[in-house]
Amino acid sequence: MSDNDHLSPIHPGSVLAVQPEGPRVDGPLKRVLTRDHSGQIYRTAFWGSFLLFPTLGFYQFWQKTRLRSLIWSSVELDGDAFEYTGRPMELLIGFMVAMVILVPLAALNQYVAVFISDSLVQTIRSVVAALVLGWLYGFALLSHRRYLASRTRWRGIRFSQRGSRVQSGFLVVTYGFLSVLSLGIAAPYLDMAYQRFVWNDTWFGDERFTFQGQGKALIGPWLACLLLAIPSLGLSLFYYSGVRLRYLLDEIRLGDMRFPSAFSKWMLFKAAFFFALVAIFSGVLVIAMIGVLLGLNSTVVPTGMANIILNVILVTLPVVFYLSFLRFCLFRFMVVPVLIETVRKGTLEGMLDLSSIGQSQFSTGYVGEGVASALDVGAF
Repeated sequence: MSDNDHLSPIHPGSVLAVQPEGPRVDGPLKRVLTRDHSGQIYRTAFWGSFLLFPTLGFYQFWQKTRLRSLIWSSVELDGDAFEYTGRPMELLIGFMVAMVILVPLAALNQYVAVFISDSLVQTIRSVVAALVLGWLYGFALLSHRRYLASRTRWRGIRFSQRGSRVQSGFLVVTYGFLSVLSLGIAAPYLDMAYQRFVWNDTWFGDERFTFQGQGKALIGPWLACLLLAIPSLGLSLFYYSGVRLRYLLDEIRLGDMRFPSAFSKWMLFKAAFFFALVAIFSGVLVIAMIGVLLGLNSTVVPTGMANIILNVILVTLPVVFYLSFLRFCLFRFMVVPVLIETVRKGTLEGMLDLSSIGQSQFSTGYVGEGVASALDVGAF
């Protein structure tokens, strides 16, 4: 049973079952605050990561719901916290629906790859597979945002993400192709174009967000970080991510209100650097442990089927443990600290007429993120 089971469901094409309180007019909105739920968040991330293997990955839907509920409620605006109203079964149903579509596509691709040796057919298969995967990724990106927005509310008013997921898929494919064609130079322009597509169809109740960002503002930092990507082992791209995130927040509007954040541009770089150190150090320990265990097994168990089975177990268990540990570290050292720091250093500038904002009537349905869950799109 989810922690959100006490919340009223969102009925397609209707307002929430509970009459929303609605935004109040108490003068200018105050600064965004954070409540310290980090202990609960890290415990949920830790135990959830290690429960994925024995539950064949299905616990992820309950873990995601719990994490989102805790993180949303950690953010408080003008004395009221945000709410996440999603349910694990919605995510599970969406995942199962997506798998009904994705599994046959993957099977067809694998069949052609294995049983048809013609080089022209293989070339066509590779191109089509790349295009389909890119389109699915774009479709999943907007599906992920649509679900999160529809299950997020503040003072009873819910957010919504509109726009065509089909168009999102085509935009990702087109922009990806143009980015490769330009050797990555045009990436900031294409990125900002996609952000305008997304944010200009993001709503709080019946008030639309707008985005005014332009790629030319990011081209300098992008080219510098791109040139340093190889010598920095890719870490320079995390610095660029910090620059990009600050710029995104500066350019998002809700009415006349904007949401700049003064977090350090080096925050993502430092988080990624520390995560990389932990991943490398723990990886070396796991490899050493596997070597010792296999060596002991070869001296204790004679060669044969029992020896092979035990070797597989001795390799699989440490690797699964290591991957689960990395998943937890990703939450602990990167995702959650970056989110909390971004909100904590955030400010509100400008005015917003809260009295004019009504409930969103945008229909979302009961199916969760679907393809986004199947492709593991989104940090949580």
